Amino acid sequence: MFNKPLLKNALSLTGFACVLLIAVLSRLGLAESLDNAPVEVFKEISIGDSVDGDSIYRAESDSFESTVNGVNLDPTKDNLQYIYYRVVGDSSIEAQVSSLINENEASFAGVMYRESLAPGSVMVSSLTSRSMGSTSIFRKIVGEARQTKALSGYNAPAYVRLVRKGDIFSSYVSLDGMGWKLIATEKIPMSENVYIGLALSADVESLASYDDVQIFPLDFGKSDTEGLDAGFQEQSVPSFMLSSGVENVRITMKNTGEEPWSNLEGYSLTYIGDNPNPWSVDEVSLSPLSILEKGDTYTFDFDLKAPAEAGSYPVEFRMSDGEAFFGQASERKYVNIVDIESVAASLHSSEFLSSSSSRFESLVLSRQDKGAQSNGATTWHTEDKVRVGGSGNGVDAAMVIPFALPA
Repeated sequence: MFNKPLLKNALSLTGFACVLLIAVLSRLGLAESLDNAPVEVFKEISIGDSVDGDSIYRAESDSFESTVNGVNLDPTKDNLQYIYYRVVGDSSIEAQVSSLINENEASFAGVMYRESLAPGSVMVSSLTSRSMGSTSIFRKIVGEARQTKALSGYNAPAYVRLVRKGDIFSSYVSLDGMGWKLIATEKIPMSENVYIGLALSADVESLASYDDVQIFPLDFGKSDTEGLDAGFQEQSVPSFMLSSGVENVRITMKNTGEEPWSNLEGYSLTYIGDNPNPWSVDEVSLSPLSILEKGDTYTFDFDLKAPAEAGSYPVEFRMSDGEAFFGQASERKYVNIVDIESVAASLHSSEFLSSSSSRFESLVLSRQDKGAQSNGATTWHTEDKVRVGGSGNGVDAAMVIPFALPA
């Protein structure tokens, strides 16, 4: 048994933090929700046959650690090390899997809901791995084989989240804890009183560390959008990105309605550009315990990973209360995704380097070929933002060249 309160740091239901949280909930009209969130400590259990596992809480770093040896999720019987807490009703749990140490790739760590602590229980999870991406593993009927929905490219360290609204469970993953990518949404009949917590499963000896553990046993969203409104203010979105590259995006929205927005009620900035969403982020959370009254503005600051295929893709977001969209959407902007191999092949093209276009931006490339030269009538100059860095013994050359965007 851990001496660990329900909510981490500022969300701890003790001392000053309890007073702060009750004040926040009172402003939102949710203070009564605390009646369904009894304060008790986390517990640990090894679930399954011949599971050799252990868990500890490290007070100095305010983090959890779990170890497990030699077993993995069986199709009909789970084998895992579980740190859990009892919660009732609609809720969410999120945590950072800050490290995952093992001898091979077949280890998964993350967050989970379970109807019971029996190996064949109904359950749903949001898990990440060292190099196999993230996945939602779930079982809808006791004793039946589990099902899996996977999302590549999101490896530990990563943040994972599960949200419950009735019998609808949504699993998410994030690389920064702000911009979230949906893995799966499933309808899974599950009792109101469940076991929610941190799970580690592996077929070799593995160690997982969890930070920023947060559980919200609260009501989410509204039945309608009456009193809700939002106004788009400004944004910073790149005009182009390299395929699979990552760039920072900032979008500022203003609460122009009568109702306040808060993280605790599930308000977020949600992508509406394309279906399916080609980007790495489906929604961006408000900061914990934040409350935006009428007239307040908030800048959503997050990293966006580009699609792998070249093309032009829209970036457009809108506010959501977790149930429905409301207010003005952000300005729809198309971002040109450039395949780095195609760019490298074009370095000798005078047309590519033409200075006749009035629209130029800098494009940073990494290449091992340090012998690239200009052909045709174009000459590379420092003032033209053209640079070829030296390389040796495997060090890539850095090039900054003028890049003409389509008019």
